[in-house]
Amino acid sequence: MESDLTRMGLSAAAPVAASQPRALFRDLAAGLVCGLLAVVQSAGFGTLLTAAAPASFSSVAVGVTLFSSAVIALITAFGSSSPGVIAVSQGIPIAALSGVVASVVAAMAGRTGAEIATTIVVAIALSTLFIGIAAFALGWLKLGRFIRFVPYPVIGALAGLPSAALLSVIAILMNATGIELDARRDIDLDRELRTAGIANLAAGIGGGSPGFHSVTLSVLASRLAARGPLAGVAVALVCFAALLFGEVLLDLLPTPLLGGLLIFIGGRLVFDWLIRSWSKLSRWEYAVVVLIFAVIGAIDFGWGILVGLVAAALLFAVEYGRVEIVRHFMTGRDYQSGHDSSEERRELLRAAGEAILILRLQGFIFFGTADRLRRQIRDRIESHVGAPIQFLLIDFRRVSGLDSSTVLSFIRLAQMAEPGSFVLVLTGTSPEIRAALIRGGMDGGEGGPVRFEPDLDHGLEWCENELLRGIAPALVGRTPVPIAKLIADIVADESLAAGIIAALDRIEIDRGGKLIEQSKPSNDIYFIESGRAAVEFAASGQHGSVRVATVGRGAIVGEIAFYLGTPRSASVIAETPLVAWRFPADRLEMLRRTKPEAAIAFHRGMARMLAARLTASNRVIRLLAD
Repeated sequence: MESDLTRMGLSAAAPVAASQPRALFRDLAAGLVCGLLAVVQSAGFGTLLTAAAPASFSSVAVGVTLFSSAVIALITAFGSSSPGVIAVSQGIPIAALSGVVASVVAAMAGRTGAEIATTIVVAIALSTLFIGIAAFALGWLKLGRFIRFVPYPVIGALAGLPSAALLSVIAILMNATGIELDARRDIDLDRELRTAGIANLAAGIGGGSPGFHSVTLSVLASRLAARGPLAGVAVALVCFAALLFGEVLLDLLPTPLLGGLLIFIGGRLVFDWLIRSWSKLSRWEYAVVVLIFAVIGAIDFGWGILVGLVAAALLFAVEYGRVEIVRHFMTGRDYQSGHDSSEERRELLRAAGEAILILRLQGFIFFGTADRLRRQIRDRIESHVGAPIQFLLIDFRRVSGLDSSTVLSFIRLAQMAEPGSFVLVLTGTSPEIRAALIRGGMDGGEGGPVRFEPDLDHGLEWCENELLRGIAPALVGRTPVPIAKLIADIVADESLAAGIIAALDRIEIDRGGKLIEQSKPSNDIYFIESGRAAVEFAASGQHGSVRVATVGRGAIVGEIAFYLGTPRSASVIAETPLVAWRFPADRLEMLRRTKPEAAIAFHRGMARMLAARLTASNRVIRLLAD
């Protein structure tokens, strides 16, 4: 039995053990091929680096780039978060440094060749060290994922950073992203920055040139099935060999083969981005890809990155400008405040509430959306049918921020409110947004065209009160509402109302007293004649309560739980001395037996009132769900 288990274990382990040499061989073979290409590429970069210098300096520059490729490939092989990544000297910083070399040669005219060469190497090494420090610092600060989305204005603000370092850092992240897409797995961009930083520091200490991840060589290594760090080690060894043996190794390279490999990989990348991406990207995004490709081909890679970032930023601004920032468009007929919600008040607001236009905004408002919002509001006001808009209420509770151009748009909106056409009421503004609006000239002074309120409910209550002052001043004051009027409005018959009133009890509640207590049996309906009370809800397991509404004179409370036969869902606490009339369940039952016509009229009137409330609530729900 034991021998059987042993044989099973050996037979299971054998394929794994056998696969390891094959994997190592694939990594080694891929590394050798990529290494030969890296030698040719590094030699070309060395020649470019000293294009403005005498030909005698070319061999020094080639040695610098080969050394750098070897060191960077070796460190990246073990430091990258993605196995099989190849990093070598790169053309972006080389192109930037070629100008530095030209300046050094011009400034040192008449000096010996050794002095010039030493100065060139020191200048290159210092640049490499600076790039290494910048890349490592950004990776250590974990800014990799943010730098991928750096817009052009930010790049302009970083103009103090030398172009070689800036372009190198951006290219590191873009190349890492390209490798990530090809490998179809996530890459830790912060780790790649730190690895590139360490690699450039090591290369700079040795007098090497800058370098980082190579998309072409990494994709080639992946196509050759390289899966481990040995590929990068092999690239480093080939570059070291070329540095030591020079032309002997280069003479052994089959140029057509290397050229064919470069054309294959480059063509594959071009095919992926220019052909296959047509069906994956929107037309504007695809246009940006084509623009980047054209600029890189016509000028160079650095300009391609900058132009691409500008185009992408503009495209983002245009696309985000199309996002709808108006969460809801409503009127005072559709939505009322929760304050002093008597039935007569509700009826009047449902009839005249079209004079209040309510907007609830969302998101970040910037130049791409601010003017469109202003034009939307203008068109809505101009096309409004019925009574003219007297109050424009804009709620900012869901607005995360705004820019200076937005402030100008709102100032123009406030100018539309002059002279006296409508009042602009701004609610839910954060301290930062309110300060920005006030700095722009929207002071919100008393009697002016602009008013600030802490939230939507308070702002809507102010608009409602101002509207009602012109059509029903008594509802805005503190005059008590006689119980006879309340009951007559419900039953629509004064003779029947008299019989109902006789069954009611008048009660007085001091400030702080409870008219209704949460969770208690619902055996009564209350009609508030005067005073003001808060509706408060206390959730189980929580300390304190939450104020959900305010009721005042003319309001009816407790009727829903009364008809449902459920416990009170909230408490009603007097905020001022309160006078109310209580209609107990036993009195209503007695009224049903002695005066059935009055009881029926009462039930019918209450049903009509509750149906009207439900209709209004459904209208608000439809508006909010749209």
